[in-house]
Amino acid sequence: MEAGSELHAPLFGAFRRRVDACIAQQLQREEGRAETLRGAVLQAVREGVAQARRQGCRARIWVFGSFAWGRPAVRSDVDLLVETQSEVERVAQAVAAHCSRPLHVLAADRADRTLMARVMTEGVEL
Repeated sequence: MEAGSELHAPLFGAFRRRVDACIAQQLQREEGRAETLRGAVLQAVREGVAQARRQGCRARIWVFGSFAWGRPAVRSDVDLLVETQSEVERVAQAVAAHCSRPLHVLAADRADRTLMARVMTEGVEL
């Protein structure tokens, strides 16, 4: 150990605690922004799904990906899984009319089994 390093240990400890506190605060702000974004986007998606339902869509629909189980960011797209291929276009058009972000709509019968299992258990059903 270097001579005098014991004298600096309290300073390093205080610096480390301050850095840790700043990082925790930044992460908390980022999480708050992500939740605000998630709420706004999911509301727009729900409005689009409601429109599709008024037009006759009866298929089950789920949101998956960052808006369901991740931390969405400003550039995140919206991922939807639709129960039947015949409703994909109707859902895509209705949601796109309400949600101004990139949209990926996938039919359940074309989804990978692993993805389907995760969407069914962790996705947000609309």
